[in-house]
Amino acid sequence: MVPDVFDIAFKAEGDEIYANSIEPEYEIMIFMDENDKPRLVYDINYRIQNEKVIKWPTFVIDGNTGEILLKYNNLDTISTVLTGSSGLLLIKTSDAAYRVDAHERARRMVYHPSAPFQRRHLDKAKVTVRDLLGLKEYEEVEESNRIKTVEGTEVLRLQEKFLGVPVFDASLTVTEDKDGHLTGDATGTFIQGIEDDITNVKPKLSKSDVFDIAFKAEGDEIYANSIEPEYEIMIFMDENDKPRLVYDINYRIENEVVIKRPTFVIDGNTGEILLKYNNLDTISRVLTGSGGNEKSGIYKFSDKNHKAFVTQIGDMCFLENNYVKVIDMQNSIGRVSNYTDPMYYLCDVGFNDSVNAAISPALDAFYYGSVVSQMFQEWYNTSILNEQAILRVHYGKNYEEAFWDGKHCTFGDGYKYFYPLTDADVVAHEFAHGFTEQHSGLIYLNQSGSMNEAFSDITGEVTENYIDKNDWLIGFNLLKHKEALRFMADPSLDNISISHVDNFTENTDPHHGSGIYNFIFYYIVHELKMDIMEAYRVFLIANEIYWHHYTDFTSGACDLLKVAYDLGKDLTPFIKAFELVGIKPCDVEKHIRGLTFNKTVSGITVSVKTNPVFDFVYPSWAGNITITATSMCGKVHIKVSKSNMLTEEEGSDGSDPVTLLAEGTSELNLGKPEGHKFFVKLSPESSENLKNVSVRVSYGLDRAI
Repeated sequence: MVPDVFDIAFKAEGDEIYANSIEPEYEIMIFMDENDKPRLVYDINYRIQNEKVIKWPTFVIDGNTGEILLKYNNLDTISTVLTGSSGLLLIKTSDAAYRVDAHERARRMVYHPSAPFQRRHLDKAKVTVRDLLGLKEYEEVEESNRIKTVEGTEVLRLQEKFLGVPVFDASLTVTEDKDGHLTGDATGTFIQGIEDDITNVKPKLSKSDVFDIAFKAEGDEIYANSIEPEYEIMIFMDENDKPRLVYDINYRIENEVVIKRPTFVIDGNTGEILLKYNNLDTISRVLTGSGGNEKSGIYKFSDKNHKAFVTQIGDMCFLENNYVKVIDMQNSIGRVSNYTDPMYYLCDVGFNDSVNAAISPALDAFYYGSVVSQMFQEWYNTSILNEQAILRVHYGKNYEEAFWDGKHCTFGDGYKYFYPLTDADVVAHEFAHGFTEQHSGLIYLNQSGSMNEAFSDITGEVTENYIDKNDWLIGFNLLKHKEALRFMADPSLDNISISHVDNFTENTDPHHGSGIYNFIFYYIVHELKMDIMEAYRVFLIANEIYWHHYTDFTSGACDLLKVAYDLGKDLTPFIKAFELVGIKPCDVEKHIRGLTFNKTVSGITVSVKTNPVFDFVYPSWAGNITITATSMCGKVHIKVSKSNMLTEEEGSDGSDPVTLLAEGTSELNLGKPEGHKFFVKLSPESSENLKNVSVRVSYGLDRAI
């Protein structure tokens, strides 16, 4: 029997030619398959190392049927074949750090015979994230956020740490069921093998040493005494995938000569600058009075659908509430410590800070800052910023810019080209840069920088829609002599923005690369008629949970599809939009929550627009299938198909049309259908929103076997 399974393994891996020189290792074990059925298996592995290949394939093979239940490469070191100067092939095997795909690692840990997911059937132990990911004792992950899905689970965002130090761009997610047990699903990446290069997380250089390096590189030595840099010690993978102990540093300079926020990643032992970029992201009484400018028209805040509340003390009204505080910079450029008090006025007299054909930039900033904060609370039950926003108005003389600097949203009064930059979409745009910095941390470079800008543009349009209606034009009310800064419906109208990934280069400015995701959002909402609030919810959660420092257009789109699945949305609008901008959609099928036979899954949410999808595997030994779905609030409609039903029009791969195997209400009896894997989609029988829905797949043993 043993030679039989060896042959199966060799053939599956294409290693028959090495059969005579291989000495496989094996062990007979009991293995719980993906349907929680115990199997008698061979756990087999062997090593091959020669001029062409270095690998360590591992198999779990059913000892009775020969079915391969699990297969992976167990070689965790990085091995490469190099050509030496003499032309001879040289083998280099390195134990250096390497990036681990969390999904693949979790899958391996779930199904490996000796893994905790297998042992839990015997000892009922609760599997930890450390178990799921195979973390070593000096590796850890820290939860930073979590969201609930309509499938009755919670997705947790985790940040990797090594010896207590955060690892740059090592962000991942895991999923828990309602009882707090891990489901086995994971996404993102983390780093292992750091210990081969770093054993001490105390850098040799002091913070003052690296500050001096940064000041000198930026030419800011003359400002050194007035700068208060912020820093964090981190582990950073350089361009050669070597882990470095670094300082992540940024500081702000604001004066009549320059306004900037340079950011550096500097090796804490050698002082080498590994990364450098500018992180200055540009562009209890009801508030009364007027706002607007000569282009937007004059409007009264009391007439708007959403109210903003100022703080009243006696006869005085202060432009401050729980969300925002507005500070008058009095046309100066300098540190905020010089101006900390909120602007105020006599409540019965009103407020007047008219400038540059605008009625009141201060009231505009206060109102729109309050409203975008209210929108995040009302629509998404979250805060756009972690603390009260400081809005600085009347910044500089004739200053034609707005920016987020990591602490404040700042707005100039404009001059020749702009009216004061305190319109709704610009205020929301700068707030959104703060949201991105506090969640995904999308680096303001290359494709991640373009996504950063696009998220802010999109937030501006959603805020306009929340207030009244949006125009798909960025900065329309601010420009004196042009229609808009950017055009979401057709980004190329500004003669520089792009709307297809083929046109992106390393030199593309983030403002102009934003056209790709701007158009995606526009197309989903305007052309495909998805509700703007729900469409933005997908982008918002992607930023909160899935996106990370170096997310690019393609991986970011894949994350949007994962969120759409988590929310029970149809993936069709997203896939169509991605294809128009040249992004190939990823396969989200592996993200689908699986149903285990004879086990009830509850806590599910179902509505007309929320249709969760599950899958289950039908083993050859099973008998008749019964699917039940129940709710105390109403009847649940059940659809079953061999296709994943993630899209309404076709399979998620864009080719296989969805053909229903069966559908019905509350309970379906499928008999013994042909096939191995099936998908279940839930919807309400009528228009009710159904909470705490339960679903169960049952099948007994086929007595004919």
